[in-house]
Amino acid sequence: MGVWRRRSLASFSIGFSVFGALATLLVAVSAPGKAAELPALQGELRSGNILLADLSDSGRPTAATHEIPEGWSYVNLSWQAEVDAPAAAPGSALTSYLWKAGLQFGYLTPSGHLHELRGDTDGKWTHADLMEQPVNSEPAAPGSALTSYFWGGYKQIAYLTADGHVHEICRNPGQWWSHADLLQQAGVAGAPSAVAGSALSACVWRAYKQIVYLTADGHVQELSCDTTAKWTHSDLMQRPGIDAAPAIPGSPLATYLSGDDKQIDYLTADGHVHELRCDVNEKWTHVDVSQSAGAEAAAAVSGSSLAAAAWAGCRQIAYLTTDGHIQELGCDAAGKWTHADLMEQPGCDAAAAAPGSPLLAYVYGGCKQFAYISPDGHVHELSCGLCETWKHRDLMQEAGMNSDFAAKGSRLAFCVWGSLKQIAYLSESGQVHALGFRP
Repeated sequence: MGVWRRRSLASFSIGFSVFGALATLLVAVSAPGKAAELPALQGELRSGNILLADLSDSGRPTAATHEIPEGWSYVNLSWQAEVDAPAAAPGSALTSYLWKAGLQFGYLTPSGHLHELRGDTDGKWTHADLMEQPVNSEPAAPGSALTSYFWGGYKQIAYLTADGHVHEICRNPGQWWSHADLLQQAGVAGAPSAVAGSALSACVWRAYKQIVYLTADGHVQELSCDTTAKWTHSDLMQRPGIDAAPAIPGSPLATYLSGDDKQIDYLTADGHVHELRCDVNEKWTHVDVSQSAGAEAAAAVSGSSLAAAAWAGCRQIAYLTTDGHIQELGCDAAGKWTHADLMEQPGCDAAAAAPGSPLLAYVYGGCKQFAYISPDGHVHELSCGLCETWKHRDLMQEAGMNSDFAAKGSRLAFCVWGSLKQIAYLSESGQVHALGFRP
């Protein structure tokens, strides 16, 4: 997976944008602890014979290219756009996606507008208010969830409006934007509205794009679109053979694929993790995962996040308990569920998660990995490879950061772009920051 190293240069704060082996080094002059404050300088900023940045009349740095070494770095993406991107609403959802070889992050502003920061392979970042594109879209409800997916050559982002409808904004390869209220599509008319504060999750499965949300009765609802653009709706709790407890109000949703199957996870009032699973024959089954894993599986704390991923033929689900520990429920190829408190694994001396911390689950470099935020605003990662012990990293310490930590209530978004993995979060100023690792 590469060597983890702290990367710093005197009092410079280093960020990057990368595709493959090339990187762009973005450097700003700062005093320790005040990375966001720039002096009004002009001209060039150099280290030896390396041009680090051109300083404009306002003292803002502009990008200069230089290949950076392996390890962690960080960057304020809101500053890198040609026009300063507006601040995100406090606690805004974050989503990430790849499209046309570019990396994109989406977030919401207080007006309910969906904004996008896009990085190209040449290191250039741009910003767009997607609701000012010619799509006739409605603003998102305060606190709306976001989910995104790539399907049929389109990049697509879904969100909720005040009436509980699921809306979708998408852009096709010809660069045209479009918008749709999915609950008003033919075949979906009559589908119930999402409950206020519902989670959203999505996946592409067997050429179908699918979005799930929650209704007031705690049922998981699924919207599905086939290759002919025909939408259908299903209440998954009412599928044949499903006798599932309803989700608790405010439950997260986690969707992931494992082999030919799709899985949707949620939490119930007793803090148990439940999973709805659909196989290749479109047969749905349900399991109380916490119960299947045995009595040692502690209940999830109220407000816990969920994250899930498939790894090495196994399924992994993570959640939080009252002590801020990350708990893992794992299912092997034989269908046996087990439980582990990851903070108590040998060699894993990790800080506890903050109350309400988001969770990410992903596979990178052959390892299963989980990310979270601690009370001091630091982003942490737990990692485990095959036949290896768990390892912990404070990613902000690895990157040499001393400011611009994650705000209370910040979400996290993850993406692999080329060989680089990136984790985005929001700072107290509402700006989008990214931590990235180059192997």
